[in-house]
Amino acid sequence: MQNSFLQLRQLHIQRLLLEAHDDFDDADENVEARHTAKITRLARAEQDEHLWKVDLQIRVKRKRDRTPPPYRVEVDMSGVFEARQDSQDPLQYARAIGVNGASILYSAAREHVYLLTSRARWGGFQLPVVSFADLKVTAVDGVPTPVD
Repeated sequence: MQNSFLQLRQLHIQRLLLEAHDDFDDADENVEARHTAKITRLARAEQDEHLWKVDLQIRVKRKRDRTPPPYRVEVDMSGVFEARQDSQDPLQYARAIGVNGASILYSAAREHVYLLTSRARWGGFQLPVVSFADLKVTAVDGVPTPVD
């Protein structure tokens, strides 16, 4: 076992909203949610080239014409990561930081949501497991930027 090239130094939750849907029905087979997880910022610190900030936005909302999921979920969080410099192409390096950093943040969000909903009206709710492997990064004015 070896340490990852990316280490989480700080984690901040700017927004965490959990709202129980009154019209949720766990016996209804029509329950379906719209899950999104989006990297809203991937940036290298100006003062230290080894520090990166990753911002992640997670949403779980009802789908139109469907029974809602048990909860509406909104999470906005940031992580400050220290990355060992690598000889990779700068965009590939930024992409690796984005993929791994977002995965670490999302995992923390899953734990927070489950912990809080386990004491809520409809019981524990887990965010689905997701992959950020399809992240695309481009250079905008020389700065690595995630592409939607």
